[in-house]
Amino acid sequence: MDAIQIQNQPGRYVISIDKEEVSQEFMLGLLERIQLERLARNVDFNESILALGEELNAGWWQQNKHRFIKE
Repeated sequence: MDAIQIQNQPGRYVISIDKEEVSQEFMLGLLERIQLERLARNVDFNESILALGEELNAGWWQQNKHRFIKE
């Protein structure tokens, strides 16, 4: 048996994964990522979200750069 098998059924994919090849922790992390990706795809953001992200990153960097760069 292959470690991962995918069946294409009407309206869904059925994935079978060999337990000996993939840990439960990995599977739970993968499922969480899939759920987050699905939720993110359904959110309707406009371009202003990019500016907000840059502003948050700049603020974080100003507060934390001393942890990474010794001046």
